[in-house]
Amino acid sequence: MGDFKSFDYRISNLELITQALQDSIDELIRFNKGNSWFDGLHLLESIEPILGNYYVCLQNYINSSIFDKDETLKFKTKRYKLGRKINNLQYNNIQLVVALGNYFKHRDDDQRLHQGTLKIVESFASLENTDISDSPILVGFKILAEDWKLDTVLVGVKTWRAKLWADQE
Repeated sequence: MGDFKSFDYRISNLELITQALQDSIDELIRFNKGNSWFDGLHLLESIEPILGNYYVCLQNYINSSIFDKDETLKFKTKRYKLGRKINNLQYNNIQLVVALGNYFKHRDDDQRLHQGTLKIVESFASLENTDISDSPILVGFKILAEDWKLDTVLVGVKTWRAKLWADQE
């Protein structure tokens, strides 16, 4: 019999959030197609905060899962490394999700971003470019989900969680 904490009681809420946010994105895409004034840049400007908030939700889920397993977050960086390697990047999907969550939460702070967040985000996106189409939030999403579906990202996080509980360290 497995550890009772391995039961994923948070996943149903995260699945509901995923579906609601995907519905919002899909509605914006439909609106974009039917309204010429709402161009691609407006669409990206509208989708970016939805994705940013989704990364924060995933980050919370990831860290809560680690706490369930370890009863501490002391070794969370090591646990992040259980994620799926991403083609042509030195970081995996979980490291990317966590970095994007941190980036979204702190990008407008007066202080510089945490060094770990900076390193990961700068490995795939420029922080100097202010064009919305080059936003780390959007570029990161294209990396995590080529099909532009939030569920693709969620599947990767669920797979990571299963590895977390299978890990004996």
